[in-house]
Amino acid sequence: MRGRYISVVGVLVFIMAMFGACYPFQGTPLQLLTPVPTTPLPPEKVQQAIQTILGQPAPAMAQETGVTAVVTVPSLRVRKEASPQAPVIAGLREGQEVAVMGRTADGAWYMVQIPEIETTGFVASEFVALSGDLEQVPVVDVTGQVAVAQATPAPTEAPVVATPTATQVPTPEATPTPEAAMAGATPAPEPGPGARFNGTPVDRLAVVAVRSLRVRVAPSTERRVLAGAQEGETYPVAEQTDDGNWTALYLPGFDQVGWVRSEYLRLQETEAVVHLGTATVNTGGPRLRVRSAPSLDAPIVGYVYPGERYATVAMSPDSRWVLLLGTDIPGPTWVSTEYVILGPPAQPDP
Repeated sequence: MRGRYISVVGVLVFIMAMFGACYPFQGTPLQLLTPVPTTPLPPEKVQQAIQTILGQPAPAMAQETGVTAVVTVPSLRVRKEASPQAPVIAGLREGQEVAVMGRTADGAWYMVQIPEIETTGFVASEFVALSGDLEQVPVVDVTGQVAVAQATPAPTEAPVVATPTATQVPTPEATPTPEAAMAGATPAPEPGPGARFNGTPVDRLAVVAVRSLRVRVAPSTERRVLAGAQEGETYPVAEQTDDGNWTALYLPGFDQVGWVRSEYLRLQETEAVVHLGTATVNTGGPRLRVRSAPSLDAPIVGYVYPGERYATVAMSPDSRWVLLLGTDIPGPTWVSTEYVILGPPAQPDP
């Protein structure tokens, strides 16, 4: 045993001697065998490295700001980009606190850190309460890149050269022929998927009462999943199975109804017709009030803003109100058709 120990020590001494001959080391053997701790590069050094490799400025990265946001509504969708049409990547609950990493220039969206999936996403600013100095939060674009101000070069004064004024000869306007007018006319948009259901009377709406719900092609858990529904979304009811266990819903973007378990819905009586399409907010400036029912007497439950585009699922019988989908406001979300531009249904997300 002693001889084996001496042999092992001899091998180690030989290896160290050979290594020292190739690369003289100033220090003790213990220092040689101890790994050197590494220090992670600061963000600015990372950006410099990217710029060196790519040969162009690296995109600015959002950093911790010390500002947090607390969700003030029962549930809030987190989207991939700062747009109501962007894919939903996560959900937050009322009272949940997240770090704010950025904000859009108009202040309508905050980029927040999502702890569960270790990434960032956007939430509508009106549904959270901030804690901290908003001035410390960088402005980002819709994708989350920090906006970098570009320096504008000072204008150079050019010598003024007198240019003779040309005499304009009036040109008579050509009168288009009926054939030419028809050729240049914009064709009416093709009806989108699901438009065949439009105008169908319904007497009930279904509000999704769970965080997420699978919508199937038939009333059975063995059948294929057609789509997904989120908590608070509202759909017109098509029918129910005889035992009442399954409910069929009209869905925007589909030429068939979708079936869900009735126990996960909250049904409301209503008087409406199916209207599967889209609505673009067109108030000319101010925000648009969203109400819980198709009436000026109904409570205001939130707001939508000019330029925002939503799916629609129902309309009041007098065509004065339309029911929106995807506003992040839980429950029925009705707006006046006077302040929206209605369009055909959009294609469903892949």
